Order: sequence, then structure tokens, then C-alpha cells
Amino acid sequence: MRAATIFIFLFFQAFAGYSQKTDVTGLIVDSLTHKKLSNVTVSVFQKGQDVHKFLSDSTGHFKIPFTLFISSSRIEIQALSYNVISFTKDTFINTENFSSYIGEFKLVPSGINLADVIIKTRRKRYRDTTNIDLSDQKFEREIMIDDLFSKNLGFYKDNTGKLFYKGKPVADLLVNGGDFFGKNNTDIYKNLPALILNNIEIIETDIDSLTNTTLLNPTVKVNLKFKDQYKKGKFGNANFGIGTLNRYIGTVDLYTYKKEEQISLNLNSNNLNVGDSFSEPRISFSGSGNNTLNHSSRITYRNLFYKKKIELAVYIKPKINQIKFQSESDRKDQEFNQFSSTFNSSKTKTFSFNGTNINLTYKIDSLNVLRFIQTLDYENNRKIDSLNYFINANNSLDISNLNKIANPVTKTFSSNLSYQKLFSKKKGRLFGSTLIFDLNKYRFNEENKVVNFSDNLGRKYFVDGERIGSKKQFTINNYLTEPFSENGYVSILLDYKFESIQSREQIQSDSLANTENRNLLDYQYFSPGIKFFNRYNNFTLESVVNGMLNIRDVGDDKKEVLWNFNAKLALEYKITKTRNLLIRYDRTTTYPDFIQLTGINNSFDVISFSKGNLKLKPELKDRLEFTYDLRKTDSVNVFLSGNIEQYRSKFGFTINALPGETQINFIDNVGKAVNADISLAISKNLNNGRNFSYRLSGTYQELPTNLNRIIQVSKNYGISQSISSNLKIIESILSISPSLSSTFSKYIYQNSRGNQINIIYTDKISLNYLKFEFNTYPFVNFNYSINRNFSFAMNAEIRKNILKKYVTVWLKAYDVFNSFNYVNNINSASYIQNVRYSNISRYFLLGANIKFNNMK
Repeated sequence: MRAATIFIFLFFQAFAGYSQKTDVTGLIVDSLTHKKLSNVTVSVFQKGQDVHKFLSDSTGHFKIPFTLFISSSRIEIQALSYNVISFTKDTFINTENFSSYIGEFKLVPSGINLADVIIKTRRKRYRDTTNIDLSDQKFEREIMIDDLFSKNLGFYKDNTGKLFYKGKPVADLLVNGGDFFGKNNTDIYKNLPALILNNIEIIETDIDSLTNTTLLNPTVKVNLKFKDQYKKGKFGNANFGIGTLNRYIGTVDLYTYKKEEQISLNLNSNNLNVGDSFSEPRISFSGSGNNTLNHSSRITYRNLFYKKKIELAVYIKPKINQIKFQSESDRKDQEFNQFSSTFNSSKTKTFSFNGTNINLTYKIDSLNVLRFIQTLDYENNRKIDSLNYFINANNSLDISNLNKIANPVTKTFSSNLSYQKLFSKKKGRLFGSTLIFDLNKYRFNEENKVVNFSDNLGRKYFVDGERIGSKKQFTINNYLTEPFSENGYVSILLDYKFESIQSREQIQSDSLANTENRNLLDYQYFSPGIKFFNRYNNFTLESVVNGMLNIRDVGDDKKEVLWNFNAKLALEYKITKTRNLLIRYDRTTTYPDFIQLTGINNSFDVISFSKGNLKLKPELKDRLEFTYDLRKTDSVNVFLSGNIEQYRSKFGFTINALPGETQINFIDNVGKAVNADISLAISKNLNNGRNFSYRLSGTYQELPTNLNRIIQVSKNYGISQSISSNLKIIESILSISPSLSSTFSKYIYQNSRGNQINIIYTDKISLNYLKFEFNTYPFVNFNYSINRNFSFAMNAEIRKNILKKYVTVWLKAYDVFNSFNYVNNINSASYIQNVRYSNISRYFLLGANIKFNNMK
């Protein structure tokens, strides 16, 4: 009895001793130099799965929570250029003298073996983590996270704002392992101070997390980890400006986060033609004359519930937009000798909800995910047009004045329920199923009043019309993926879709016969398929083949059965670490959409009348393309790409057009066509923000048209090139960002030929002097088509940072010389046209950009 009591006492003492230990610690050093190694990955495995990773600090020490250590099945210590150390907890806790400090671990450089540790050779598959420790850095408040995405830390951004790390594109940008106000939303980090960062974790791997296959080109993910005291915060920015000609802007961005909850509110009101941008306005030139009014807002909400298993995301974006512009156009029809001029004055007002959605994700467990997405899109337009037509054909002059009021309304409701399951017994096996229900409603009303003068005779008439339509769509998409190795998998695909289309058209006129048409169409699509992927050493092969059975019920007990198949074959060859070749073939079938079938948004204008085509068949296309990617260094890239496309049953226009008569056109299957292009692109990013890019491309395009029951083909040849750079002439004082682009195109239509030339030069000339920044934005354009046009214009601004760069005061000037005149060339299958847009007077805008946050 006494022995039993002693045993129980000793057992509880040992248990108490274990339970009081909070961390297990160790030291990692180089076996040869005995240097303490930082940023070494320590992985904890449970039942064969990697459940947690830790990094050694700047002194080489690492910590593992005792409870996690005691439940582990294996520990791995791994670093670049070193062999892996693997051990179990039993080595340390099977003695009475167990200590929370488990000792010193000596990493052996690759190729050297030691007898006193277990060496695990490095596999071809890898997952490397680089940790940039910022915990001891003391950043000033004016230094933002975006400022750290620089060469100093291995980052840079291209001209489009895409983030790269050591020359490799960043596939995902996370905060504390999760989404932060939008996936890859890099602009948000211009308003977040760098002082909140604890470290930046860069994860590079060639293992696809979903299919468990080995990738040819590794992916790079960046995870920003905040310090504990900044797990919640508020930040944002505001822009306010007022100017001459009643110009103004007011925007506010407010972001607040707390643990897993994220809320943003964005408000915008301006009449500067900067759209719904919530950042500082960049005054730019626009063909519509900058005469716009825009009110918009955006509300987002994201949170995790129920032990982080349920994620709720809400996105709401209402918008009101108004635009006014005037334009003049000259048009030459190729089929017959007709020349026309048009003067257009247009006013449009739009109210919309774009992409409003509720996204609910339930992670049942680590293997099962259920997601529901409800989306709403709404757009209501009211457009008033006043047009004057001057048509000269066969020595006869027709003049028409048209006043038009149109009101198209579109509503879209979409419900999406998806389920994805992974299988624990076989990594990479997965099953997915998606149910989609869409309801689209359309309404289009239009009133036309026309005054026509021909051969000294005048007449007046009107045409009023209404189209109403709806489309119901139900879709089921299923797939089952089965891996056959770490390098490949096969997927079975099975899709079904049902569409029901209803439309009604009614026309009332004092010159045309009043009509009313109703249509009901039912479509069914069955699409079985198979997908294959495999990696063979230095190249990968991906192929997808699926059939498409379309059963069309067009009414009157008539059914059409169409059978097509789609295919994709992609071969990617990694020639070296810096050279990559992609060859791809696609065969696609494009079925007509609701707009093409019904022509519901087409005008009732009797001068040029458009309608739908219920008998439209699918368009068939074969495409062969290649891309050669040469990355000479982390900052120098060369791309050579090209493709050729062959169309059958190509979508194009059928036009019935005779001089002096109403033109009637609709989308039709107009026959075969060939398109091709080839391009060379070179980009180089230098130190201190300097860069250079060049692009040269050539194109060939065939545009078939059924004109007056005869298929005509317009052939277009084009060559274009552009060069841009960002150079610092005098460091920190003078810099320029010139860009020059030129396009030459030649068209051939039957026996007629013509040329188009367009040359555009833009620049940003920036001068920093006496703590002021002076920027000018010159614009030079030469345009040649039917007519010649040359224009020069320039915008300018003066900026000054105050209050430690948290406030920027600016004065902007639009079109300083009041000389902007934009011309747009249009090359169609049966005509050429140039359009000249109206200009507005210069204006000045005085304002400020303000950053704010509660991080200290």
C-alpha cells in the first residue's frame, strides 16, 4: 500500500512538472563554423502531418510550446543549403532528468554527414520559408509598408503595380495568414505604417496545396505578420479638392480591423472623370471630355465565427454616374461610294449596384468546405442623344436630325452553392460540386424623333420601341480529381446547364408597321469531360477534353441538336531556371449569349436599325499560341509570344445597306476568318525605382461581313511598338518618365486600300526643389486616317508634403494650354471612321491628401 502511494505521488509530481513547462527551447548552429543560425524552420508533425512551424531567432534559439511538443510524432529542422535534422520527442522525455532546454542542434551543410544525428536527404519537392525580421526595427510613422516593397528587401513592383520577390511574381499577399481587405490589395499598404510589422514571411514552394502535385514553376506567397499590440487598428485616407469651372472631389477611405473582423467604408464624389477611385485624383485626358459626375461608395465586411470555421464576407457598392460629351465623326463606306458626317451630343445618367454579394464559407473541418455566394447586379441607364447626319452618296445629300431617349435596365440575381471535399487517406484526391441559379431581367425602352431632308424634301416621323426579356439558368458542375503520383492527376468532369429565354418586342411608329413579337427558347447543355496533368522532369503536360451537347427548343415543337467538343493542350518546358517555354492549343465553342440572340439593347433608330438573331449558331475557334519567357536576372525579363486563331462560323454582322435607305444589321455566323499576332517585350527594373520597357508587336486580322447577301472580308495588317522608362536625371531633384507608342495599320477591302497611323508621346517630368514637387504631364498625338490630326496638351501639378508626409497639399491644372483634341480611328469590316471628341476649357484644382491611423 505504501509503495502504491509513493508511486502515485511520484506520478503526479512528474505530471505536474511537465504541465508547468510552457516552452521547449533549443539552439541551432552551423556544424562547421558553429555560427548561430537565424530564420531556420522548425516543423512539428502530428500523425505524419505538418501542423506547425517555428523560426529560430537572431541568436539561433527556437521555442516550441510544451503541449505541442509532447503531442508531436516527429520534429524537423530545415534550412537552405543544409541537410534536414529529424528527431522524436522520445529522445528527450524518456528520462527523469528531462529539461525544457533540449540542447544544441548542429546543421550540416549539404553533402557532409555526421554520425550523431539522423540525416534526411533533401527531396526534389520543397517548401522554403524566408523570414525578414523587423521586430527590432524602429520605423518613423511616415514610413509605410508599401515603402518596404523595394529592392532593399528583394521586392519590386512593375508598371501595373504587380508585386515581385526576387524576380518572381507574388501569387498571394496575406496578413497574419489571412485575407486583409481584399485579396492582393497592394494599394492598401500605402496607408499602413511599417512600424506595425513584426516580420515578413516569404513562402516559396513547388507543391500545389490542393492537388499535391509538383509544380514546374514555384509559387511565392508573402505573409505580413503584425506585432501583438497592432492586432487591431484604424487607418485610412481622405482627398478633398475644389477648383475653377465648379470642379471638385471628395473621397474618404476608412478601414478598421480587430482580430478577425474587418470593416471598410469608402465614399467618393467628383466631377473630374476619375471614376470611383478613392485615391488622390490623377488628372488625365479623356475622349469624353472629362465632363462627368460620379458619386459612389463601397462597404465591405469580413469576419470569422464559430472557432474560425465560418467566414462571412459582404460587399456593397452603389454608384451614380453622369456623363456629357459631344463628338464629330467622318465615315467612309467601302462597299459603295458613300461618305457621311455625324455630330453627336450625348447625356447619360446611370444608377447601379455592381457586384453586391454575400459570401458565406463554412470550413466543416480541414477536409470539407461549404460555400454560398449570393450576388446582385443592377444597372439603370437613361441616355439622351441628339444626332445630326450628313450623308453624301451618288451626288445626293441627305440630312437627318435625330433626338433619342433610351432607358435600358438590367437586373441579375445569382445564387452559388459549392462543396469541396479532400480525402485524408490519399492526399490530392478531391471532389467538388457547384449548383448555380441565375435570373437575368432586361428592359429597354426608346423614343426616336426624326426630321429628314432629302432632295429638298422634308418629313418628320417617330419610332418608339420596347423590349422586355428574361433568362433563367440552372447549372450543375461536378469534378473528381484522382492523383496517380506526386507529379500528376486525372479529373473527371460532368456539367449540366439549362437555360430558358423569354423576350418580347413591340414597335410603334408613324412610318413603320406597328409590330409585336414574342419568343420563347429553351436550351440544355450536357458536357462530360476529362482533365489530365502530369510533370515529366523539366516539362509539364496538361490536357482537357470535354464534349458539348446542346439541345435547343426553339418553339413550335422544333428542336435542334448540336454537338461540339472543346479541347485544351498545354505543354510547358522549363529549359533552364531562367528560361521557360509554353505551347498551348485551344479548341473552344462559344455559344451566343442573351444579348446576341434577342438584341435587347439595340437601338430602334430607323437610320441604322439593329436587331437580334434567334437562329445564331455557336462560334468555333482553334487557337495555337506560344510564350517564351527569359528571365536573365531578378529584374530583367524578356517575353516573346505569338498566336494564330482560325474561326469557323465566326460571329460578325449581316448588314443590309443601300444608299439613302435604312441600314439593318444583326449578329450572324458569317464564315471563316484568321487572326494572328506576335510580340516581343523587354522589361528591366533598375535600382532606385528606375525602369525600362519595350514592346514590339505585329498583327493580322480578317473581318468577314455579310453585306447585302455577299460575304466580304476586310484584311488588316498592323505593327506597333512602345517604349517607356523612368529615369533620374539628377538624383532626388529631376526625373522623367517618357513613353512613346506608335501604330501603323493597313487595311484591304476588295480593291480598296487605306492606311492608319497613330503616334502618342506622354511623359512625367518631375522636379523637386525647396521641398516642393513640380510635375508636368505633356501629351502629343498625331493621328492619320480619313483626315490628319495633330494635338499637343499638358497637365501640371505642384505638391508639398507636410506633417511628416501625412498630409500632401497639391494644386493641379488640367489642359494648361487649352489644346486637348483627341481623335479615335475605327477600322470596321465595311467602313473606316474617325471620331473627334469635344474639348473643355482648362481648369485648376486645389486640394489635399490626408493619411490617418491610430498606430503609434
